[in-house]
Amino acid sequence: MLRINFGCGNNPVNGFVNMDRDKCNLEKLPLPFKTESVDEIRTYHVLEHVRVKPHEVMREFLRILKKDGVIRVNVPHFSWHNAFDEDHTWFF
Repeated sequence: MLRINFGCGNNPVNGFVNMDRDKCNLEKLPLPFKTESVDEIRTYHVLEHVRVKPHEVMREFLRILKKDGVIRVNVPHFSWHNAFDEDHTWFF
């Protein structure tokens, strides 16, 4: 079972392959994974930082995800007090 935590930073998750920008940059598509090869994708407070359009990253996640796979995405809501942080490119 291949479970990937994209954008882990200093917060690795047990049971996942933890990848940060140095191992897999979400701004360089396509991602270096075979089609339908990943069981689960996790990304926590990452998509608001990427410079490519988030839907392009999500499309790539769907490409590498197995048919019955799971994607867990967490992004800040635009009404959150830190949503308009200078490091954020996108608002959700």
